[in-house]
Amino acid sequence: MTGGNRGIGKAVCEGLAEKGIHVMVGSRSTSAGEKTVNAIRNKGGSAKVVEIDIQSVESVNAAAHKISESHSTLNILVNNAGILAREDRKSRFGFLPEKVLKKTMDVNLFGPFRVCQAFLPLLQQAVWGRIVNVTSGMGNLSDPMTGGYTAYRVSKSALNALTANLAAEVENSNILVNCVHPGWVRTRMGTMIAPLSPKKGADSIIYAATLPSGGPHGKYIVKRQVQPF
Repeated sequence: MTGGNRGIGKAVCEGLAEKGIHVMVGSRSTSAGEKTVNAIRNKGGSAKVVEIDIQSVESVNAAAHKISESHSTLNILVNNAGILAREDRKSRFGFLPEKVLKKTMDVNLFGPFRVCQAFLPLLQQAVWGRIVNVTSGMGNLSDPMTGGYTAYRVSKSALNALTANLAAEVENSNILVNCVHPGWVRTRMGTMIAPLSPKKGADSIIYAATLPSGGPHGKYIVKRQVQPF
């Protein structure tokens, strides 16, 4: 679980732990991740923090190696970590610095790409596997784009495409791959005016992470329902 130290990620980790799942809490900061681990353990759950920076191939590979040393397989991979840059909130297309688009794509697209590549072998060795990429309705191409938030929108549209392509590659395997839009959630990114709590936002992610065999695959999920990309 990347970005498991706060917000939606923390709520997903806690929700999975409540189902009896041992959770590996991914966080750039070990001390920040420990807060989630302690919250889970205080409720009787099982969890461990794994330091991971999704912008670093070395860090991602090190995290995968660390987990493989103690666990021969992995059942669930949730790519939750992401950014929405301050400049992206304020700048219209013609004024958005190119570096903001590059940074956003590096985190929101290349980050999950790196993580999926590194952890896929562990998932393939498991009896069953689930990959969930946390996306956004702002990247949905089935609804008209309304302008603004260019870098974030484009990165999430690209993440949806990555999800569909990976799903096709692991077709007929033990792995289900989906992307989930959690809704507008009260987090540092979503701000406190958002209508949904982190727990509400986490619900569909947990649903996709624990799908039964034969469940949706290569789909875009909102409120536990498959919707057009």
